[in-house]
Amino acid sequence: MPGKIHAILCTGNLNHSNVKEYLKSLCSTFYLVKGEYDNIGLTNSYQLTPFSDHLESLRIKKIQMDVDIFVHGNAPLTIHESEDAISPGSVTGCNTTVPSFALLEIQKARPVVLYEYRLVGGELDVKKNELKLSLK
Repeated sequence: MPGKIHAILCTGNLNHSNVKEYLKSLCSTFYLVKGEYDNIGLTNSYQLTPFSDHLESLRIKKIQMDVDIFVHGNAPLTIHESEDAISPGSVTGCNTTVPSFALLEIQKARPVVLYEYRLVGGELDVKKNELKLSLK
């Protein structure tokens, strides 16, 4: 089938990571949307309004997306535990002089562990944080 499929549109609820990997192997253009059992939301900061009240806009978007954990684009790396929101920063250092990214370790009914990676003065700084966030 390689070369015959030009795009895959998946409507969510994959239930296992192997299904996602298989679908991605069929075609380089792969779109996946949130399903009813998916609990993590992802957006860019330009979709957050009102921009003048950042924490309120995070809260509103998280409610609209109906997610437990909300990851949004906005440098620098920031954790908003009161809003269950994380900004992973920018690996390119866009809008800041410190390139950064975050890895999340997520297991149901357990606290989320966030690994913060920052490049400071040419040295990689890694911090591990156990957050109050968790999936329901």
